[in-house]
Amino acid sequence: SSNGLLKDGRRPVINYLSVFDSPTPRAIDSLTGVGPLGPGTIGPTSAAGAGGRGASSTSLHPCGYGSSGGLAVLTVPGMNAPASAAAAGDQQSGTMVTEADCRDIDVVCGLGGCGLLLLGKAGGGTVVMKMVSPETESFSKSDAKVKKEEGDDEAALSEETPSSSIQIVEVGLDELTDEGGSTAKAMDVEGDNDGEFILGGDATSASILKSAVLRQATEWGPNKEDNGRYIVLLVSSSEHDAVVLFSAPRGSNDTSNFALVGTFEVLPPAMPDSARGSARLLSSTPLIQQTLENGMTQVALGLVWSNGIGSVVTLACDVKTGKFHISQLTLDGTGSVDSTSNFDGDGDEDSEVAKYYASNRIVAVDIFEASCNLFKMKASDESNTKSFNNNRESEEMKRSPKETYGAGLSTDDFDADDYELYGSAVAMGESKVQSEGVAGTGVSRADEEGSKTIAPTRINPMGGSIDRAGPSTTFLAICRQSGSLEIYDLSKVDGTRGIISVPSTNGGSEGPVSGSSLVWRSSGCGLGTSVLTQNGSKAPRIPRMHSTRAAEIRFFFAGPSTSAWSSDSDTTASTAAELPLGGALAPLRALCLLVETDLGDVHLYTASERGAAIDFARTPTGMVGRPSKIQANHTVKLQRRKIIAVPSSDPLNTYRHNRLNRFAAISGQSGLFAGTTRPFWVVSERGAPAVVQHRARHVAPAGGKDVPVAGFCCDIALPDTSSGGDNDGFLTLHERIGQVGSQRLTVFDGLSDIFAPLGLFPGGGLCIQKVPLGVTVRGIQFIDDVTISSATRPLYAVLISREIEADQGLLDNDGLSPEERQKIKDEKEAEKIRRQVEADLGGFEVEQEWVEEIEHDDYFKVDASLGKAPSLPKRLFELWLVDAASGWSVIDSHQLSEVEHGTSMEVMTLSELIPDTGTALAASNQDNFENDLFIVVGTGIIDKDGEDVAAKGRILLFNVTRHTEEQVEKGEAHAEMTFVYDKDIALGPVTSLSCLSSEGKNRLVVGAGAEISLEQWTGTKLLQVGFFHVNMQVQRISIFKSFFLLSDAYDSLHFLVWRESDKSLTLLAKDYEPVVLHATGLMSRGGAMSFVCHDDRENLQFLQYAPNDVASRGGNKLVCRADFHLGAQTTAIQSHFCRSSLLVNSATPTSTLAALKQQDPLFGRIEDDQRFAVHFGSVDGGLASLVPLSEQAYWRLTALQSVMSNALESSCALSCRAWRLYRRSARRGGCRSSDRMKGVIDGELVAKFADLSLATQEDLASAIGSTVELIMDNILDLKCAG
Repeated sequence: SSNGLLKDGRRPVINYLSVFDSPTPRAIDSLTGVGPLGPGTIGPTSAAGAGGRGASSTSLHPCGYGSSGGLAVLTVPGMNAPASAAAAGDQQSGTMVTEADCRDIDVVCGLGGCGLLLLGKAGGGTVVMKMVSPETESFSKSDAKVKKEEGDDEAALSEETPSSSIQIVEVGLDELTDEGGSTAKAMDVEGDNDGEFILGGDATSASILKSAVLRQATEWGPNKEDNGRYIVLLVSSSEHDAVVLFSAPRGSNDTSNFALVGTFEVLPPAMPDSARGSARLLSSTPLIQQTLENGMTQVALGLVWSNGIGSVVTLACDVKTGKFHISQLTLDGTGSVDSTSNFDGDGDEDSEVAKYYASNRIVAVDIFEASCNLFKMKASDESNTKSFNNNRESEEMKRSPKETYGAGLSTDDFDADDYELYGSAVAMGESKVQSEGVAGTGVSRADEEGSKTIAPTRINPMGGSIDRAGPSTTFLAICRQSGSLEIYDLSKVDGTRGIISVPSTNGGSEGPVSGSSLVWRSSGCGLGTSVLTQNGSKAPRIPRMHSTRAAEIRFFFAGPSTSAWSSDSDTTASTAAELPLGGALAPLRALCLLVETDLGDVHLYTASERGAAIDFARTPTGMVGRPSKIQANHTVKLQRRKIIAVPSSDPLNTYRHNRLNRFAAISGQSGLFAGTTRPFWVVSERGAPAVVQHRARHVAPAGGKDVPVAGFCCDIALPDTSSGGDNDGFLTLHERIGQVGSQRLTVFDGLSDIFAPLGLFPGGGLCIQKVPLGVTVRGIQFIDDVTISSATRPLYAVLISREIEADQGLLDNDGLSPEERQKIKDEKEAEKIRRQVEADLGGFEVEQEWVEEIEHDDYFKVDASLGKAPSLPKRLFELWLVDAASGWSVIDSHQLSEVEHGTSMEVMTLSELIPDTGTALAASNQDNFENDLFIVVGTGIIDKDGEDVAAKGRILLFNVTRHTEEQVEKGEAHAEMTFVYDKDIALGPVTSLSCLSSEGKNRLVVGAGAEISLEQWTGTKLLQVGFFHVNMQVQRISIFKSFFLLSDAYDSLHFLVWRESDKSLTLLAKDYEPVVLHATGLMSRGGAMSFVCHDDRENLQFLQYAPNDVASRGGNKLVCRADFHLGAQTTAIQSHFCRSSLLVNSATPTSTLAALKQQDPLFGRIEDDQRFAVHFGSVDGGLASLVPLSEQAYWRLTALQSVMSNALESSCALSCRAWRLYRRSARRGGCRSSDRMKGVIDGELVAKFADLSLATQEDLASAIGSTVELIMDNILDLKCAG
């Protein structure tokens, strides 16, 4: 209407906002709000996947309110979770496609065009496999078999019988290769390489694949217009390394063989200060294709040798002659630099460290493709680079936001506050160390690289500059032992010289020479420097006690894949600006650098444009990538028991397979997969890189191998039986439980579980999928009964409330005439006079009697001329039975009465016990009884008169029955819910439900009003067998064994015990302070248990039952051990088992724990292996956990917390200590005589230690008398246990 209202008078409300790309609708971006998080449950979330494999159990929490309410599913890649946006009724089978077992595989390479997989064995030889669909392609089991390990009957895997429509089969080498074909021919060679090498002298394609050790493999088409494909391999033998070229079959249905085109021996370059003969190949970059100006393509490969020299091997094809040419470019790694200017140590040991960082040895290289203008400086600045660097910060303030952050932004995007807040501080890296230095060390931090400046982080700091207009080119990145990082444009390298020499300066102020191949340079790579600045004025400090270096570096783009958004007509587009969405995609993509050091630390950097230069600012992740001390000890145990062999070769001279793997188009996204000690993904959320952990099903405990995921491949041909095409997916190879060396290939069809339209990355390595239900979810419980619900068909009981608008049309027209209304009014007036007379004669007040019978329609009159009566908001409660395997569809429901509110819900098993009447039948029933599964719902009933009448409660019992396959085929649901019994509770609303298991008997514990009662199921009704009365109102009941932790809404905690002999509840101790509690939980370490309570002042208190403590008043009082200000409100605290670093990579921790106990029978006997932590969701959408610590770790982290709070800048100059102090209220201020107990580590603060530079970490560790290794191990323990 003209006034903006709907026809019925209501204002319009926007429920959904969607942005689409036309003409083909494609989602560009989505914004998801989680809302408050409620008490969760653990359970699977998808139907049976490949081979009957359901999703691994994960955590689910109610979230949101009203029409925006739903479920928050916490998941990570590898758990086979489905996308949350699947429509109701659609079968969700997760992301896992198929699995196959193998053994002793080192590397996996995908050949998507050929439809093949190459698996390189550890001792030499290659296994060729492919994925086939029996529905569309027939194959003989004698010719192609599924790889399985013989003699392995692991019980934990027996539940998974392969029945997938897609299978991984092995292709015989005799079929794929020409056994009697021609031998290898030498390829034409450019450069001064020392000749050619043919494996075995008369090598054939079959002999190479059977004997050589596979390092790398990729497909290559010299001409994009030509459909012909070749396979390029990097292989090794005992003394030689070679590049091998095969002609490959064209497509998965091509039956032609691998034909050997030629081989080329790759020799280590010889420099004046290095020896060639003793050098061994240490690492290689992924093979990358580069498009040349003439339309041809070439393959480039970077190599690192043990003598500190690097090389780049390029394979190309001559357009005219059709001959293949190989050239080898040498990367100089000799000489040294002066590192004394940025080194603080002295003494012999320190001088050795200084010599280590003075070396120019090449330790890591990377080759990546990007726009040729990515690192190009502006012409106005090329003439005087030094002047630009010296006046960098002042010039930044003079430039307009449009000039600084790209043409895609307007001047209105930034104001003066933005420049003041972000212009001179690192917003994306670590917090700056104050200029006065770390307390107790005397070391100044004025020269710390954290003082450098980068762009504001509200948007992608590179803006649209990462995909600048212009053709793409290939860049070479070189990292040296000194920490120097250099980037060269390979298209500008002088091929006649055949060598890239060490630049004349190392981290000085002089920039790259105009027109040279060196386009970018910095220092501090591998040392954890907060900002890698182009030609920084001062090099960062180097560590004094650690000799570390970068082991692998990888440049990549994180964000929407450009190939996923390009149409068939846009295949020639080389940058995002040339694609249909153009600038809309660029701000969502980030240029990133990931560095892994030889210690295992992982540093993530994000590019930021500063005028004409590019800086890489470290993105804080809080991750600890190095192996834990527990893992090292477990490895030694396995070696002593001869389960694994002791390494015979020097790890420093052993070839290192790539662990950092780029991907360009998985579920329409680009990013990186890191197969480190704890695998993770780096993806982008609106231009900001995010880290998500990876879990593997039935993975072996850590310690048997260096990394759990030994291989990753995204170039695979995944048969699609529905469409006949290929889907983008990926493959992982992880160490599985069983004998050491047992491995499992797992194929996934994408990352739809984390890139769901309603997904987001909250941090902490997790992804949250929101399942919108349009109602407020009050509680959710997984029905854990294999006869009703299982991992292949998960069912959940969900208690919800629905907001409705009740029609009050009766007030507009009650159907009476004016005469009838006046008659009723006169009668009420006469009744009122009569009551007044009786009250005067009886001597009592009329109001006391009259208020109970007053009618609501006497309060007001409705004047229809002014408008109709508005609708009245009401709330209806329902119990749903939800099938998670069918898009969270509701298969059955039960609606409560109009005045009944659902307050609690639990799924439990109750024992059917006959009351003990002294008869023989009753005595035999106490030992022989049946257990029945029920959904128990507690309600509160508010009468229509509101608070004038005391509220009551009710208990409802529901039974769940699963239908047979015949009934399901007839159209019935998989299960139904049946109402069994209800019981009225006159004490008040039922606020808590729990199950007590004592001597094998399960009873129902009910908290209602100011009393808790124990109810026993007799088969027909609930019979009360025990009770306990509290002071005010029962809030929550937590049970462990036969002990009760009871929280009173206004009178803190009560600790009780149940005695089965006399069926009584006895109070052991209580907290005598009047605290208003909102949530309680239990946490333990070994034999020590603590009670966690959360009050109305957003505090956490940790109480303990200690009868021998003097402060316990003879054991009658719960002793407060610690307190902490959380600063957020929560409604439920739940316990969970603390994983160690040996189990953290598993998506199925139960099977991995069983395998760990087989390897180490003593595992689980120390207190740190018997810990239970607590986790909770807050009303502001946060998720947190509390972890018990050992005394040594606690005092170490306490000292670190004290030093870091002084040495690091805090947010808005606020005090971390003051924020975490216990908040007292006026109501209980006089009752609290003791001081604050503290005793809780601020995990958010100490986790920042992992994101500091190594030199700063050494300073902080020295200030508390500890080491970096011990502190990092304690932080890792916190991360794994939480």
